[in-house]
Amino acid sequence: MIGAILLAVATAVASEDVELLSELLSIPSVSKNIAETDRAVAWMKDFLEKRGVWCAVETCPSDGRKALYAATQKGLRNPDFTIVTHLDVVDAPPEMFKPRVEGNRL
Repeated sequence: MIGAILLAVATAVASEDVELLSELLSIPSVSKNIAETDRAVAWMKDFLEKRGVWCAVETCPSDGRKALYAATQKGLRNPDFTIVTHLDVVDAPPEMFKPRVEGNRL
């Protein structure tokens, strides 16, 4: 999840940072909840594609959850380097998925 947040920050327009990150952080993408982790994958795919990043989603045969591939070039599956991130998180209470702004911190 941290990698996804960093990617979101790096590509977001400054005026929409808080709103965008709040949307992503509001998805309770707990690992055992495949539907919510898939929703986080769909959110990130939409976010990246709107910014010109090529994306593909595949379904893992073992458990049916979605995996997102993103690249700077269409179809690039064997890049010179790879950044692997997670959009799923460990179990957390529901209030952890309600982002809030305190001063200049999200």
